[in-house]
Amino acid sequence: MTCSAAASLAQYLGTQTPAWSDDPAVGAHGEGVRMSYLDLTDRADWCDVARKGLAAGDRRTTWLAGSMAPELDLGAFRDLRG
Repeated sequence: MTCSAAASLAQYLGTQTPAWSDDPAVGAHGEGVRMSYLDLTDRADWCDVARKGLAAGDRRTTWLAGSMAPELDLGAFRDLRG
């Protein structure tokens, strides 16, 4: 799974609640899954790949850095904030 896919899933899970359930346990499970995806994006190897992609001008990485990184506090892009 790519870093952008993991970040996209984490963002989606953070904004969507299951329409079929208002059970707090379901929400807690969803948050656990969301955090698992965010943990993937904080791995050193993924951060390295993301930084290299950004430096190379990879459009997927530049999109990720500009669209989701600030909201999700993605580790690969933390030092880019001004």
